[in-house]
Amino acid sequence: RRPQHMSRIVLVSNRVVDLRKAAQAGGVAVALADIARTRNALWFGWSGEIKASDAGDVVERDGRVATVSLSESDYDGYYLGYANSVLWPVFHNRLDLAQFEAGYFQRYVGVNRRLAQLLQPLLRPDDIIWVHDYHLIPLATELRRLGVENAIGFYLHIPFPPWQTFMAIPEHRELAHALAAYDLIGLQTCRFCAHLVGAICAM
Repeated sequence: RRPQHMSRIVLVSNRVVDLRKAAQAGGVAVALADIARTRNALWFGWSGEIKASDAGDVVERDGRVATVSLSESDYDGYYLGYANSVLWPVFHNRLDLAQFEAGYFQRYVGVNRRLAQLLQPLLRPDDIIWVHDYHLIPLATELRRLGVENAIGFYLHIPFPPWQTFMAIPEHRELAHALAAYDLIGLQTCRFCAHLVGAICAM
């Protein structure tokens, strides 16, 4: 009897590492590299390289890994700016560290839109997409706009804050709508789940 077909898992994370060197990386990368090596999978995301802006539309493919670069301005606005100077401190309940600078959110959404546009041609109809972490909250919305109908899950590897803290983010409504575009959301604890439900209900 032929073995039952297993859908491919498409892992999407901010940072993608060389599968041969993944053990030297930390945290999320180690876990995702193990899945990419042992399952029918594609791992897509940022290579860690910063290049000229016109190089950002090139997808580098190496077996089960597909990566793109970021421009200097995208790195500053999307990664250092919104992801790590707004979302990371707020989600860790540290409003005192958050930098709500103008322009960060537009760059954050813009990078997610470009990643979605580059990922979409690589997808198969039966792929199951798993998006990882706070850098990529808008990705499902952007994929849906491109007509992607695959199941899309999201896992947050950091805390989700109390709803009162979450609502301090000027774009909290946009972020809540973006999270609602996922078919399934994974969080670390029941308390974080309650925080997310509270944030959605408070909209």
